[in-house]
Amino acid sequence: MNLFWEKVEKTDACWNWKAFIDYKGYGQFGFKNKVVRSHRVAWELTFGPIPSGLHVLHRCDNRKCVNPAHLFLGTNKDNVNDRELKGRHHSKRITHCPKKHEYNLINTRFYNGRRHRRQCDRDRRDKTN
Repeated sequence: MNLFWEKVEKTDACWNWKAFIDYKGYGQFGFKNKVVRSHRVAWELTFGPIPSGLHVLHRCDNRKCVNPAHLFLGTNKDNVNDRELKGRHHSKRITHCPKKHEYNLINTRFYNGRRHRRQCDRDRRDKTN
C-alpha cells in the first residue's frame, strides 16, 4: 500500500510517521474503513493480521515509528511491563517502596500492572505465616 509508506520518513533507525499524530504522539491512518494507529497498520501490511487480544509494541519506544523491525506483538500485561521498564508510567516518579527500599530491575517484579519489591513481598508473606 504505497499511500501508507509515502507518509513515512525513513532514517537509519526509526521510520517516522509524517502524517497525522494524535494527542498521545501516535501516528494515525485510515485503514479498512476506520482510523487506526499507524504502527498497527505497518504491522498488518508487513506481517499480516494482528491476533485478537494482542498489542503492537515498540522496541525503540518511539510512538511515531512504523519500522516493522522495531515492532513486536505482546499481551496487555507485556505492554504494561514494557511501559514500566521504560519509565513511561506516572509511577516512574516513585523510586522507593513504602518501606523506603529502592526499586530496581533486580529486586522488582510486576504484578497486575504494579511494581512489587521482591524482598518486601517475602517479608510480608513470612510475617503472615
